[in-house]
Amino acid sequence: MRLDKFHECSLGDCASVSHMPGYTVKKCTKNREEYSTSLLKPGNNIGSCIVTSLEKLGEKMKHFKRILSLLFVLVFLSACGARAAAATPFALQFENPYAPQAGDSDLMAGDIQVDSASMSMAKSQPPQLMVNFAYFQPTPCYKLRVEASNPDAKNQINLKAYAVAEKDKPCTLMALSTPLQASLNLGSLPKGHYTVLLNGDQIGEFDS
Repeated sequence: MRLDKFHECSLGDCASVSHMPGYTVKKCTKNREEYSTSLLKPGNNIGSCIVTSLEKLGEKMKHFKRILSLLFVLVFLSACGARAAAATPFALQFENPYAPQAGDSDLMAGDIQVDSASMSMAKSQPPQLMVNFAYFQPTPCYKLRVEASNPDAKNQINLKAYAVAEKDKPCTLMALSTPLQASLNLGSLPKGHYTVLLNGDQIGEFDS
């Protein structure tokens, strides 16, 4: 049996072989099949030992692959769950004093000019989103309307503010020189990062 051409391959559990005097079998570069044809013989104890070590390594690799597969499935399911939760629609629940009315279709609508806008979280349990803005309307004869959209896929809340007045009815009141004030309590929202826009302009963003 020649061992001088075998090197650089750990034998693991077969590091010491007592029944081969004069040889120190440490490492070899051959694979399992080459061992079987070049080194191993039926009934050879060292051959049995090497094969057992390789089989144990194979079992460990199979177990490791199963663990990796399980981790991949768990990560995939978690990501899907997160996307599903983010895609779940949420409806704002609040009292809107400027909500559109049933007869608004018979009125004329006009744009308002937003002078300033801000948002804050009310110190309540749970915290509630407050939006305040100052605005100019075409004439004092108009009435403010605000439409609030539910948070979209990006958690953006869009507020559309405008004013309505009766058609074909002259307004004898002069335009105001100071802006009017409006305040909305949009209620509490699920946990997340939100952005609030008023007539297309961002007011602010917050975490709930």
